[in-house]
Amino acid sequence: MPKSFMAELDEDFVYVCGHLGKDAETKTTTTGKQLTKASIAVNRGQELADWYTLVWWENEQAERLVKGQAIRLVGKLSKREYNGKEYVDITVKMFEAYKPRNRDEAPW
Repeated sequence: MPKSFMAELDEDFVYVCGHLGKDAETKTTTTGKQLTKASIAVNRGQELADWYTLVWWENEQAERLVKGQAIRLVGKLSKREYNGKEYVDITVKMFEAYKPRNRDEAPW
């Protein structure tokens, strides 16, 4: 990620690295905007992972992401409730796919 971009972010943004849990799915809203969603697993070690829903607005590159792909991203967290369960979404500001060096090594 470009350093100039990172310097512009405020404290509400997060930096996340993980693997996609499903292929990205794109839909068009009633207003004509493209909305792409996917899920990401962020490894916490000991075979534990946190899952987040990723959200992109008007991003054609995101449409090509596939299950299992490693990505790192910068985004903004938001919480929502559905059927009594709380979910955490990340609206993606910038991302890149990468090839992990090995399974146990950090991606940065």
